[in-house]
Amino acid sequence: MQSISSLKFLKPYLQKQKIKVLIMLISLAVTSSSILVFSRYLSYVIDNFFSNSLNPEFLKFFIFQNALILLLAIGTAARYYFTASIGENVASNIKKDMFAHSMWLSPAYFEVNKTGDILSQIQNDTLIIQNLIGSNMSVALRNLVMFLGAGVMLVSMSSKLTLFIVVLTPIIVIPIIIFGRKIKKLSKESQIQQGLLTSVCEESIHSIKTIQSYCSERSEIDKCQASIQSGLTTSLRLARARALLTFAVIFLIFCGVGLILWYGGYDVVNGQMSPGELSSFVFLAVVCAGSIGGLAEISGEIIKSAVACERAAAFLELKPDIKELPNALDLHNTRFKDIEFRNVSFSYPSKKDIFVLKNLSFTIKANEKIAIVGKSGAGKSTILQLLMRFYDVDNGEILFNNIALKNANIKSLRGKFAYIPQDPTIFSGTIYDNILFGNPQANYDEVINAAKIAAVDEFASKLPHRYNSFVGQKGIMLSGGQKQRIALARAILKNSEILLLDEATSSLDYENEAIVKEAISIVSKNRVTITVAHRLSTVINADRIFVISDGGLVEEGSHQELIANHGPYFNLISLGNIL
Repeated sequence: MQSISSLKFLKPYLQKQKIKVLIMLISLAVTSSSILVFSRYLSYVIDNFFSNSLNPEFLKFFIFQNALILLLAIGTAARYYFTASIGENVASNIKKDMFAHSMWLSPAYFEVNKTGDILSQIQNDTLIIQNLIGSNMSVALRNLVMFLGAGVMLVSMSSKLTLFIVVLTPIIVIPIIIFGRKIKKLSKESQIQQGLLTSVCEESIHSIKTIQSYCSERSEIDKCQASIQSGLTTSLRLARARALLTFAVIFLIFCGVGLILWYGGYDVVNGQMSPGELSSFVFLAVVCAGSIGGLAEISGEIIKSAVACERAAAFLELKPDIKELPNALDLHNTRFKDIEFRNVSFSYPSKKDIFVLKNLSFTIKANEKIAIVGKSGAGKSTILQLLMRFYDVDNGEILFNNIALKNANIKSLRGKFAYIPQDPTIFSGTIYDNILFGNPQANYDEVINAAKIAAVDEFASKLPHRYNSFVGQKGIMLSGGQKQRIALARAILKNSEILLLDEATSSLDYENEAIVKEAISIVSKNRVTITVAHRLSTVINADRIFVISDGGLVEEGSHQELIANHGPYFNLISLGNIL
Protein backbone atom coordinates (compact mmCIF):
# COMPACT_ATOMS: atom_id res chain seq x y z
CA MET A 1 0.00 0.00 0.00
CA GLN A 2 3.07 2.27 -0.03
CA SER A 3 2.18 3.61 -3.47
CA ILE A 4 -0.82 5.47 -1.99
CA SER A 5 1.70 8.19 -1.08
CA SER A 6 2.11 8.77 -4.82
CA LEU A 7 -1.31 10.47 -4.80
CA LYS A 8 0.38 13.59 -3.38
CA PHE A 9 1.35 14.20 -7.01
CA LEU A 10 -2.24 15.44 -7.50
CA LYS A 11 -2.03 18.13 -4.79
CA PRO A 12 -0.96 21.09 -7.00
CA TYR A 13 -3.58 20.16 -9.61
CA LEU A 14 -6.34 19.94 -7.00
CA GLN A 15 -5.30 23.29 -5.51
CA LYS A 16 -6.19 24.92 -8.85
CA GLN A 17 -9.72 23.51 -8.40
CA LYS A 18 -10.06 24.45 -4.72
CA ILE A 19 -13.45 26.19 -5.08
CA LYS A 20 -14.93 23.16 -6.81
CA VAL A 21 -13.27 20.85 -4.27
CA LEU A 22 -14.83 22.87 -1.43
CA ILE A 23 -18.32 22.65 -3.02
CA MET A 24 -17.83 18.92 -3.59
CA LEU A 25 -16.85 18.40 0.07
CA ILE A 26 -19.86 20.39 1.25
CA SER A 27 -22.10 18.27 -1.00
CA LEU A 28 -20.43 15.15 0.37
CA ALA A 29 -21.10 16.29 3.95
CA VAL A 30 -24.74 17.04 3.10
CA THR A 31 -25.41 13.63 1.51
CA SER A 32 -23.61 11.69 4.25
CA SER A 33 -25.36 13.61 7.02
CA SER A 34 -28.74 13.09 5.33
CA ILE A 35 -28.31 9.31 5.34
CA LEU A 36 -27.15 9.26 8.96
CA VAL A 37 -30.02 11.51 10.05
CA PHE A 38 -32.42 9.22 8.18
CA SER A 39 -31.36 6.33 10.47
CA ARG A 40 -32.57 8.29 13.53
CA TYR A 41 -35.73 9.29 11.70
CA LEU A 42 -36.35 5.59 10.92
CA SER A 43 -36.05 4.69 14.61
CA TYR A 44 -38.45 7.45 15.66
CA VAL A 45 -41.06 6.56 13.03
CA ILE A 46 -41.06 2.82 13.87
CA ASP A 47 -41.39 3.45 17.59
CA ASN A 48 -43.99 6.25 17.38
CA PHE A 49 -46.09 5.87 14.25
CA PHE A 50 -46.33 2.22 13.21
CA SER A 51 -48.43 1.47 16.28
CA ASN A 52 -50.66 4.53 15.81
CA SER A 53 -51.26 5.55 12.19
CA LEU A 54 -53.56 8.38 13.30
CA ASN A 55 -50.82 10.23 15.19
CA PRO A 56 -51.23 13.94 14.27
CA GLU A 57 -47.43 14.34 14.11
CA PHE A 58 -47.21 11.84 11.20
CA LEU A 59 -47.78 14.49 8.47
CA LYS A 60 -45.05 16.70 9.88
CA PHE A 61 -42.56 13.87 9.84
CA PHE A 62 -43.68 12.83 6.36
CA ILE A 63 -42.82 16.36 5.16
CA PHE A 64 -39.50 16.15 7.01
CA GLN A 65 -38.77 12.82 5.33
CA ASN A 66 -39.36 14.24 1.84
CA ALA A 67 -37.31 17.34 2.62
CA LEU A 68 -34.47 15.06 3.73
CA ILE A 69 -34.76 13.03 0.51
CA LEU A 70 -34.77 16.25 -1.56
CA LEU A 71 -31.65 17.45 0.25
CA LEU A 72 -30.01 14.09 -0.38
CA ALA A 73 -30.88 14.23 -4.10
CA ILE A 74 -29.58 17.80 -4.52
CA GLY A 75 -26.38 17.02 -2.62
CA THR A 76 -25.76 13.84 -4.63
CA ALA A 77 -26.31 15.64 -7.96
CA ALA A 78 -23.99 18.48 -6.92
CA ARG A 79 -21.35 16.02 -5.72
CA TYR A 80 -21.52 14.10 -8.99
CA TYR A 81 -21.20 17.22 -11.16
CA PHE A 82 -18.35 18.83 -9.27
CA THR A 83 -16.32 15.62 -8.85
CA ALA A 84 -16.68 14.93 -12.58
CA SER A 85 -15.68 18.53 -13.37
CA ILE A 86 -12.64 18.33 -11.07
CA GLY A 87 -11.59 15.02 -12.64
CA GLU A 88 -11.87 16.38 -16.19
CA ASN A 89 -9.91 19.53 -15.37
CA VAL A 90 -7.14 17.74 -13.46
CA ALA A 91 -6.72 15.10 -16.19
CA SER A 92 -6.62 17.81 -18.88
CA ASN A 93 -3.97 19.78 -17.00
CA ILE A 94 -1.83 16.68 -16.45
CA LYS A 95 -2.08 15.82 -20.17
CA LYS A 96 -1.02 19.35 -21.06
CA ASP A 97 1.95 19.20 -18.69
CA MET A 98 3.07 15.75 -19.86
CA PHE A 99 2.89 16.64 -23.54
CA ALA A 100 4.62 19.98 -22.97
CA HIS A 101 7.34 18.20 -20.97
CA SER A 102 7.85 15.66 -23.75
CA MET A 103 8.56 18.53 -26.16
CA TRP A 104 11.54 19.64 -24.04
CA LEU A 105 13.11 16.20 -23.62
CA SER A 106 16.26 15.49 -25.60
CA PRO A 107 16.17 13.26 -28.70
CA ALA A 108 18.27 10.76 -26.72
CA TYR A 109 15.22 9.96 -24.57
CA PHE A 110 13.12 9.00 -27.60
CA GLU A 111 16.00 6.90 -28.84
CA VAL A 112 15.60 4.42 -25.99
CA ASN A 113 11.87 4.80 -25.17
CA LYS A 114 9.00 3.71 -27.38
CA THR A 115 6.51 6.28 -28.63
CA GLY A 116 3.66 3.96 -27.62
CA ASP A 117 4.78 3.99 -23.98
CA ILE A 118 4.76 7.79 -23.93
CA LEU A 119 1.35 7.95 -25.60
CA SER A 120 0.04 5.38 -23.12
CA GLN A 121 1.16 7.52 -20.22
CA ILE A 122 -0.42 10.65 -21.66
CA GLN A 123 -3.70 8.92 -22.58
CA ASN A 124 -4.28 5.87 -20.38
CA ASP A 125 -2.63 6.98 -17.13
CA THR A 126 -4.46 10.31 -17.16
CA LEU A 127 -7.75 8.48 -17.83
CA ILE A 128 -7.13 6.35 -14.72
CA ILE A 129 -6.37 9.51 -12.72
CA GLN A 130 -9.51 11.15 -14.11
CA ASN A 131 -11.61 8.18 -12.95
CA LEU A 132 -9.98 8.39 -9.54
CA ILE A 133 -10.81 12.05 -8.99
CA GLY A 134 -14.04 12.18 -10.98
CA SER A 135 -15.57 9.13 -9.31
CA ASN A 136 -13.51 6.82 -7.15
CA MET A 137 -12.07 9.41 -4.77
CA SER A 138 -15.49 10.90 -4.12
CA VAL A 139 -16.99 7.47 -3.46
CA ALA A 140 -14.07 6.58 -1.18
CA LEU A 141 -14.49 9.81 0.82
CA ARG A 142 -18.24 9.27 1.07
CA ASN A 143 -17.73 5.72 2.35
CA LEU A 144 -15.09 6.88 4.83
CA VAL A 145 -17.38 9.63 6.21
CA MET A 146 -20.30 7.20 6.36
CA PHE A 147 -18.19 4.59 8.15
CA LEU A 148 -16.91 7.07 10.74
CA GLY A 149 -20.32 8.74 11.25
CA ALA A 150 -22.18 5.44 11.47
CA GLY A 151 -19.49 4.07 13.82
CA VAL A 152 -19.91 6.97 16.27
CA MET A 153 -23.70 6.60 16.24
CA LEU A 154 -23.46 2.83 16.72
CA VAL A 155 -21.27 3.25 19.83
CA SER A 156 -23.74 5.77 21.29
CA MET A 157 -26.64 3.35 20.74
CA SER A 158 -25.08 0.04 21.92
CA SER A 159 -21.44 -0.44 22.82
CA LYS A 160 -22.05 -4.17 23.21
CA LEU A 161 -23.31 -4.63 19.64
CA THR A 162 -20.64 -2.27 18.33
CA LEU A 163 -18.02 -4.62 19.75
CA PHE A 164 -18.98 -7.15 17.11
CA ILE A 165 -18.14 -4.59 14.43
CA VAL A 166 -14.80 -3.79 16.10
CA VAL A 167 -13.92 -7.50 16.15
CA LEU A 168 -15.00 -7.87 12.52
CA THR A 169 -12.99 -4.88 11.23
CA PRO A 170 -9.46 -6.43 11.38
CA ILE A 171 -10.84 -9.61 9.78
CA ILE A 172 -11.94 -7.43 6.86
CA VAL A 173 -8.81 -5.26 6.77
CA ILE A 174 -6.38 -8.20 6.53
CA PRO A 175 -7.72 -9.39 3.13
CA ILE A 176 -7.61 -5.77 1.90
CA ILE A 177 -3.89 -5.55 2.72
CA ILE A 178 -3.08 -8.96 1.20
CA PHE A 179 -5.07 -8.48 -1.98
CA GLY A 180 -4.11 -4.79 -2.18
CA ARG A 181 -0.44 -5.65 -2.61
CA LYS A 182 -1.25 -8.13 -5.35
CA ILE A 183 -3.57 -5.64 -7.06
CA LYS A 184 -0.83 -2.97 -7.00
CA LYS A 185 1.65 -5.30 -8.71
CA LEU A 186 -0.86 -6.44 -11.34
CA SER A 187 -2.02 -2.85 -11.97
CA LYS A 188 1.51 -1.71 -12.74
CA GLU A 189 2.06 -4.72 -15.01
CA SER A 190 -1.24 -4.03 -16.79
CA GLN A 191 -0.33 -0.39 -17.49
CA ILE A 192 3.09 -1.37 -18.86
CA GLN A 193 1.48 -3.90 -21.19
CA GLN A 194 -1.02 -1.28 -22.34
CA GLY A 195 1.90 0.94 -23.32
CA LEU A 196 3.54 -1.91 -25.25
CA LEU A 197 0.28 -2.59 -27.11
CA THR A 198 -0.06 1.07 -28.06
CA SER A 199 3.52 1.03 -29.32
CA VAL A 200 2.96 -2.12 -31.44
CA CYS A 201 -0.25 -0.75 -32.99
CA GLU A 202 1.24 2.71 -33.67
CA GLU A 203 4.32 1.22 -35.33
CA SER A 204 2.28 -1.18 -37.48
CA ILE A 205 -0.21 1.44 -38.66
CA HIS A 206 2.60 3.91 -39.43
CA SER A 207 4.37 1.21 -41.50
CA ILE A 208 1.27 -0.13 -43.27
CA LYS A 209 2.70 0.24 -46.79
CA THR A 210 5.88 -1.63 -45.91
CA ILE A 211 3.91 -4.37 -44.15
CA GLN A 212 1.57 -4.85 -47.09
CA SER A 213 4.36 -4.72 -49.65
CA TYR A 214 6.09 -7.62 -47.84
CA CYS A 215 2.76 -9.46 -47.32
CA SER A 216 3.48 -9.41 -43.57
CA GLU A 217 -0.07 -8.60 -42.44
CA ARG A 218 -0.49 -11.94 -40.66
CA SER A 219 2.77 -11.65 -38.69
CA GLU A 220 1.86 -8.11 -37.55
CA ILE A 221 -1.65 -9.28 -36.59
CA ASP A 222 -0.13 -12.18 -34.64
CA LYS A 223 2.27 -9.77 -32.90
CA CYS A 224 -0.59 -7.46 -31.95
CA GLN A 225 -2.83 -10.32 -30.85
CA ALA A 226 -0.04 -11.74 -28.70
CA SER A 227 0.33 -8.36 -27.01
CA ILE A 228 -3.44 -8.12 -26.52
CA GLN A 229 -3.57 -11.66 -25.13
CA SER A 230 -0.76 -10.91 -22.70
CA GLY A 231 -2.61 -7.80 -21.52
CA LEU A 232 -5.87 -9.76 -21.28
CA THR A 233 -4.23 -12.42 -19.12
CA THR A 234 -2.94 -9.80 -16.72
CA SER A 235 -6.29 -7.95 -16.72
CA LEU A 236 -8.15 -11.19 -15.89
CA ARG A 237 -5.71 -11.90 -13.06
CA LEU A 238 -6.31 -8.37 -11.82
CA ALA A 239 -10.10 -8.81 -12.09
CA ARG A 240 -9.85 -12.14 -10.24
CA ALA A 241 -7.90 -10.54 -7.40
CA ARG A 242 -10.46 -7.75 -7.11
CA ALA A 243 -13.35 -10.22 -7.27
CA LEU A 244 -11.84 -12.34 -4.50
CA LEU A 245 -11.31 -9.22 -2.41
CA THR A 246 -14.91 -8.12 -2.96
CA PHE A 247 -16.23 -11.61 -2.13
CA ALA A 248 -14.26 -11.85 1.09
CA VAL A 249 -15.29 -8.40 2.29
CA ILE A 250 -19.00 -8.71 1.42
CA PHE A 251 -19.26 -12.22 2.89
CA LEU A 252 -17.64 -11.18 6.16
CA ILE A 253 -19.61 -7.95 6.38
CA PHE A 254 -23.05 -9.42 5.92
CA CYS A 255 -22.29 -12.38 8.17
CA GLY A 256 -21.53 -9.77 10.80
CA VAL A 257 -24.77 -7.89 10.08
CA GLY A 258 -26.71 -11.15 10.44
CA LEU A 259 -25.00 -11.78 13.77
CA ILE A 260 -25.89 -8.29 14.98
CA LEU A 261 -29.52 -8.74 13.97
CA TRP A 262 -29.71 -12.11 15.73
CA TYR A 263 -28.01 -10.92 18.91
CA GLY A 264 -29.84 -7.57 18.97
CA GLY A 265 -33.18 -9.39 18.81
CA TYR A 266 -32.55 -10.66 22.32
CA ASP A 267 -32.12 -7.09 23.58
CA VAL A 268 -35.50 -6.14 22.07
CA VAL A 269 -37.19 -9.14 23.70
CA ASN A 270 -35.55 -8.30 27.03
CA GLY A 271 -36.60 -4.64 26.74
CA GLN A 272 -33.04 -3.30 26.51
CA MET A 273 -33.70 -1.85 23.03
CA SER A 274 -36.83 -0.72 21.22
CA PRO A 275 -37.69 -2.16 17.78
CA GLY A 276 -37.00 1.26 16.29
CA GLU A 277 -33.58 1.46 17.88
CA LEU A 278 -32.70 -2.04 16.64
CA SER A 279 -33.92 -1.12 13.16
CA SER A 280 -31.84 2.06 13.27
CA PHE A 281 -28.82 0.12 14.57
CA VAL A 282 -29.12 -2.50 11.84
CA PHE A 283 -29.55 0.26 9.24
CA LEU A 284 -26.38 1.97 10.50
CA ALA A 285 -24.56 -1.37 10.66
CA VAL A 286 -25.47 -2.01 7.02
CA VAL A 287 -24.32 1.51 6.14
CA CYS A 288 -21.09 0.93 8.06
CA ALA A 289 -20.58 -2.50 6.49
CA GLY A 290 -21.42 -1.19 3.03
CA SER A 291 -18.92 1.60 3.51
CA ILE A 292 -16.18 -0.87 4.44
CA GLY A 293 -17.13 -3.02 1.46
CA GLY A 294 -17.11 0.04 -0.80
CA LEU A 295 -13.69 1.06 0.50
CA ALA A 296 -12.41 -2.46 -0.06
CA GLU A 297 -13.81 -2.61 -3.58
CA ILE A 298 -12.44 0.78 -4.54
CA SER A 299 -9.05 0.28 -2.87
CA GLY A 300 -7.85 -1.58 -5.96
CA GLU A 301 -8.81 1.38 -8.17
CA ILE A 302 -7.07 3.79 -5.80
CA ILE A 303 -3.92 1.66 -5.89
CA LYS A 304 -4.12 1.54 -9.69
CA SER A 305 -4.49 5.33 -9.77
CA ALA A 306 -1.57 5.72 -7.38
CA VAL A 307 0.57 3.70 -9.79
CA ALA A 308 -0.54 5.99 -12.63
CA CYS A 309 0.36 9.04 -10.51
CA GLU A 310 3.75 7.49 -9.76
CA ARG A 311 4.43 7.01 -13.49
CA ALA A 312 3.22 10.51 -14.38
CA ALA A 313 5.30 12.10 -11.62
CA ALA A 314 8.38 10.13 -12.73
CA PHE A 315 7.86 11.27 -16.32
CA LEU A 316 7.48 14.93 -15.35
CA GLU A 317 10.64 14.70 -13.24
CA LEU A 318 12.73 13.60 -16.23
CA LYS A 319 15.42 16.13 -17.06
CA PRO A 320 16.61 16.80 -20.63
CA ASP A 321 20.09 15.49 -21.34
CA ILE A 322 20.79 18.76 -23.13
CA LYS A 323 20.99 21.38 -20.40
CA GLU A 324 21.21 25.14 -20.83
CA LEU A 325 23.49 27.13 -18.55
CA PRO A 326 21.83 29.88 -16.46
CA ASN A 327 24.04 32.52 -18.09
CA ALA A 328 23.87 31.06 -21.62
CA LEU A 329 24.83 33.47 -24.40
CA ASP A 330 22.07 34.67 -26.73
CA LEU A 331 23.07 34.34 -30.39
CA HIS A 332 19.99 35.94 -31.96
CA ASN A 333 21.77 39.17 -32.88
CA THR A 334 25.13 37.56 -33.65
CA ARG A 335 26.13 37.33 -37.31
CA PHE A 336 27.65 34.01 -38.30
CA LYS A 337 31.42 33.97 -38.78
CA ASP A 338 32.49 30.35 -38.48
CA ILE A 339 31.82 26.90 -37.07
CA GLU A 340 34.64 24.76 -35.74
CA PHE A 341 34.68 21.09 -34.80
CA ARG A 342 37.68 20.65 -32.51
CA ASN A 343 38.69 17.01 -31.88
CA VAL A 344 35.06 15.93 -31.56
CA SER A 345 34.24 12.35 -30.53
CA PHE A 346 30.66 11.16 -30.10
CA SER A 347 28.62 8.02 -29.46
CA TYR A 348 24.82 7.77 -29.34
CA PRO A 349 23.27 7.19 -25.87
CA SER A 350 21.80 3.85 -26.96
CA LYS A 351 25.22 2.64 -28.17
CA LYS A 352 27.74 4.27 -25.84
CA ASP A 353 30.51 1.82 -26.70
CA ILE A 354 30.44 2.61 -30.44
CA PHE A 355 31.95 5.98 -31.42
CA VAL A 356 30.32 7.43 -34.53
CA LEU A 357 32.78 10.35 -34.68
CA LYS A 358 36.40 10.13 -33.60
CA ASN A 359 38.62 13.20 -33.08
CA LEU A 360 36.85 15.05 -35.91
CA SER A 361 38.16 18.54 -36.68
CA PHE A 362 37.23 21.08 -39.37
CA THR A 363 36.19 24.72 -39.81
CA ILE A 364 33.38 26.23 -41.92
CA LYS A 365 33.45 29.94 -42.81
CA ALA A 366 30.69 32.40 -43.71
CA ASN A 367 28.96 31.90 -47.10
CA GLU A 368 30.73 28.59 -47.75
CA LYS A 369 28.95 25.77 -49.53
CA ILE A 370 30.07 22.56 -47.85
CA ALA A 371 29.26 19.00 -48.94
CA ILE A 372 29.81 16.03 -46.63
CA VAL A 373 30.24 12.63 -48.27
CA GLY A 374 31.15 9.12 -47.21
CA LYS A 375 29.83 5.62 -46.90
CA SER A 376 26.61 4.92 -44.99
CA GLY A 377 27.23 4.94 -41.26
CA ALA A 378 30.34 7.12 -41.54
CA GLY A 379 28.79 9.80 -39.26
CA LYS A 380 27.71 12.40 -41.83
CA SER A 381 24.18 13.03 -40.53
CA THR A 382 25.48 12.95 -36.96
CA ILE A 383 27.48 16.12 -37.70
CA LEU A 384 24.23 17.98 -38.45
CA GLN A 385 22.58 16.58 -35.30
CA LEU A 386 25.48 17.84 -33.17
CA LEU A 387 25.43 21.28 -34.81
CA MET A 388 21.84 21.78 -33.64
CA ARG A 389 22.85 20.38 -30.25
CA PHE A 390 20.35 17.54 -30.25
CA TYR A 391 23.19 15.70 -28.49
CA ASP A 392 26.30 16.79 -26.61
CA VAL A 393 29.73 15.58 -27.67
CA ASP A 394 31.56 13.02 -25.53
CA ASN A 395 34.97 14.60 -26.11
CA GLY A 396 36.25 17.72 -27.84
CA GLU A 397 34.24 20.86 -28.56
CA ILE A 398 32.04 22.49 -31.21
CA LEU A 399 32.40 26.25 -31.51
CA PHE A 400 30.02 28.76 -33.10
CA ASN A 401 31.77 32.11 -33.59
CA ASN A 402 34.36 30.81 -31.12
CA ILE A 403 31.57 30.20 -28.55
CA ALA A 404 31.20 26.62 -27.29
CA LEU A 405 27.71 25.31 -28.12
CA LYS A 406 27.18 24.29 -24.48
CA ASN A 407 27.57 27.98 -23.52
CA ALA A 408 24.97 29.21 -26.02
CA ASN A 409 21.24 29.72 -25.55
CA ILE A 410 19.71 26.63 -27.18
CA LYS A 411 16.76 28.38 -28.83
CA SER A 412 18.94 31.12 -30.31
CA LEU A 413 21.46 28.50 -31.53
CA ARG A 414 18.83 26.40 -33.31
CA GLY A 415 17.36 29.57 -34.75
CA LYS A 416 20.55 29.88 -36.81
CA PHE A 417 19.77 26.67 -38.70
CA ALA A 418 17.12 25.60 -41.19
CA TYR A 419 17.15 21.82 -41.39
CA ILE A 420 15.79 19.67 -44.24
CA PRO A 421 16.13 15.91 -43.72
CA GLN A 422 15.87 13.18 -46.34
CA ASP A 423 12.39 12.29 -45.12
CA PRO A 424 10.97 15.66 -44.05
CA THR A 425 8.31 15.87 -41.39
CA ILE A 426 4.94 16.89 -42.80
CA PHE A 427 2.26 17.62 -40.22
CA SER A 428 -1.39 16.69 -40.58
CA GLY A 429 -2.99 19.88 -41.90
CA THR A 430 -2.82 22.05 -45.00
CA ILE A 431 0.07 22.98 -47.28
CA TYR A 432 -0.16 26.54 -45.94
CA ASP A 433 0.03 25.37 -42.31
CA ASN A 434 3.09 23.24 -43.03
CA ILE A 435 4.98 26.12 -44.63
CA LEU A 436 3.90 28.56 -41.91
CA PHE A 437 5.50 26.21 -39.35
CA GLY A 438 8.85 27.71 -40.39
CA ASN A 439 7.82 31.12 -39.02
CA PRO A 440 4.39 31.33 -37.32
CA GLN A 441 4.63 35.17 -37.33
CA ALA A 442 4.89 35.36 -41.14
CA ASN A 443 2.04 36.91 -43.14
CA TYR A 444 0.22 35.39 -46.09
CA ASP A 445 2.35 37.07 -48.76
CA GLU A 446 5.58 35.87 -47.12
CA VAL A 447 4.28 32.28 -47.02
CA ILE A 448 3.25 32.38 -50.69
CA ASN A 449 6.56 33.95 -51.72
CA ALA A 450 8.49 31.17 -49.94
CA ALA A 451 6.25 28.61 -51.63
CA LYS A 452 6.96 30.07 -55.07
CA ILE A 453 10.73 30.11 -54.52
CA ALA A 454 10.58 26.44 -53.43
CA ALA A 455 8.40 25.52 -56.45
CA VAL A 456 5.48 24.52 -54.22
CA ASP A 457 3.21 26.76 -56.28
CA GLU A 458 3.87 24.53 -59.30
CA PHE A 459 1.69 21.74 -57.81
CA ALA A 460 -0.32 23.59 -55.15
CA SER A 461 -1.94 25.89 -57.73
CA LYS A 462 -3.41 22.83 -59.48
CA LEU A 463 -5.18 21.50 -56.37
CA PRO A 464 -8.89 22.28 -55.78
CA HIS A 465 -8.20 24.12 -52.51
CA ARG A 466 -4.69 25.31 -53.47
CA TYR A 467 -2.69 26.09 -50.32
CA ASN A 468 -5.61 25.11 -48.09
CA SER A 469 -5.47 21.54 -49.41
CA PHE A 470 -5.28 18.89 -46.68
CA VAL A 471 -2.10 16.78 -46.97
CA GLY A 472 -3.17 13.78 -44.86
CA GLN A 473 -1.58 12.17 -41.82
CA LYS A 474 2.21 12.72 -42.08
CA GLY A 475 1.71 14.06 -45.61
CA ILE A 476 0.52 10.72 -47.00
CA MET A 477 -1.30 12.50 -49.87
CA LEU A 478 1.95 14.07 -51.15
CA SER A 479 4.75 12.65 -53.27
CA GLY A 480 8.36 12.66 -52.05
CA GLY A 481 9.22 15.62 -54.26
CA GLN A 482 6.23 17.61 -53.02
CA LYS A 483 7.18 16.95 -49.40
CA GLN A 484 10.73 18.14 -50.07
CA ARG A 485 9.49 21.34 -51.69
CA ILE A 486 7.19 22.10 -48.75
CA ALA A 487 10.10 21.43 -46.35
CA LEU A 488 12.28 23.77 -48.40
CA ALA A 489 9.59 26.49 -48.38
CA ARG A 490 9.39 26.09 -44.61
CA ALA A 491 13.18 26.57 -44.39
CA ILE A 492 13.01 29.62 -46.66
CA LEU A 493 10.35 31.16 -44.44
CA LYS A 494 12.51 30.57 -41.36
CA ASN A 495 15.20 32.69 -43.05
CA SER A 496 18.12 31.25 -41.08
CA GLU A 497 21.79 31.95 -41.79
CA ILE A 498 22.74 28.29 -42.18
CA LEU A 499 20.96 25.73 -44.36
CA LEU A 500 21.41 22.06 -43.39
CA LEU A 501 20.48 19.52 -46.07
CA ASP A 502 20.56 15.87 -45.09
CA GLU A 503 20.19 13.80 -48.29
CA ALA A 504 17.48 16.27 -49.29
CA THR A 505 17.34 15.10 -52.93
CA SER A 506 18.59 11.52 -52.74
CA SER A 507 15.13 9.90 -52.89
CA LEU A 508 13.79 12.10 -55.71
CA ASP A 509 13.56 11.38 -59.40
CA TYR A 510 15.74 13.52 -61.66
CA GLU A 511 12.91 15.89 -62.59
CA ASN A 512 12.02 16.63 -58.98
CA GLU A 513 15.68 16.74 -58.05
CA ALA A 514 16.29 19.41 -60.68
CA ILE A 515 13.34 21.49 -59.33
CA VAL A 516 14.48 21.18 -55.71
CA LYS A 517 18.15 21.84 -56.57
CA GLU A 518 17.21 25.00 -58.44
CA ALA A 519 15.21 26.19 -55.44
CA ILE A 520 18.09 25.35 -53.09
CA SER A 521 20.57 27.29 -55.23
CA ILE A 522 18.33 30.37 -54.96
CA VAL A 523 17.89 29.97 -51.20
CA SER A 524 21.56 29.29 -50.46
CA LYS A 525 22.80 32.62 -51.81
CA ASN A 526 24.49 34.60 -49.03
CA ARG A 527 23.99 31.64 -46.70
CA VAL A 528 26.17 28.86 -45.39
CA THR A 529 24.98 25.56 -46.84
CA ILE A 530 26.03 22.22 -45.37
CA THR A 531 24.87 19.30 -47.47
CA VAL A 532 25.06 15.60 -46.69
CA ALA A 533 24.76 13.80 -50.03
CA HIS A 534 25.44 10.74 -52.13
CA ARG A 535 24.69 12.30 -55.51
CA LEU A 536 27.52 13.79 -57.50
CA SER A 537 25.25 16.46 -58.96
CA THR A 538 24.58 17.72 -55.41
CA VAL A 539 28.21 18.01 -54.30
CA ILE A 540 30.09 18.89 -57.50
CA ASN A 541 29.62 22.66 -57.12
CA ALA A 542 30.44 22.82 -53.40
CA ASP A 543 33.25 25.14 -52.30
CA ARG A 544 34.68 22.31 -50.22
CA ILE A 545 33.85 18.65 -49.88
CA PHE A 546 34.51 16.84 -46.58
CA VAL A 547 35.13 13.12 -46.98
CA ILE A 548 34.19 11.28 -43.76
CA SER A 549 35.35 7.73 -43.07
CA ASP A 550 35.06 5.77 -39.84
CA GLY A 551 34.08 8.92 -37.97
CA GLY A 552 37.00 11.06 -39.06
CA LEU A 553 37.84 13.58 -41.80
CA VAL A 554 40.10 11.82 -44.27
CA GLU A 555 40.07 14.34 -47.12
CA GLU A 556 38.79 17.80 -48.03
CA GLY A 557 38.83 20.10 -51.04
CA SER A 558 36.89 21.02 -54.16
CA HIS A 559 35.57 18.37 -56.54
CA GLN A 560 38.36 19.03 -59.04
CA GLU A 561 41.07 18.92 -56.35
CA LEU A 562 39.83 15.68 -54.87
CA ILE A 563 39.46 13.98 -58.23
CA ALA A 564 43.03 14.97 -59.07
CA ASN A 565 44.24 13.50 -55.75
CA HIS A 566 42.91 10.03 -56.61
CA GLY A 567 42.22 9.53 -52.89
CA PRO A 568 39.19 8.43 -50.83
CA TYR A 569 36.78 10.76 -52.71
CA PHE A 570 37.88 9.37 -56.07
CA ASN A 571 37.39 5.85 -54.72
CA LEU A 572 33.87 6.65 -53.50
CA ILE A 573 32.92 7.76 -56.98
CA SER A 574 34.64 4.76 -58.59
CA LEU A 575 32.82 2.33 -56.26
CA GLY A 576 29.44 3.99 -56.90
CA ASN A 577 29.01 5.41 -53.37
CA ILE A 578 28.59 8.80 -55.07
CA LEU A 579 26.53 8.62 -58.24
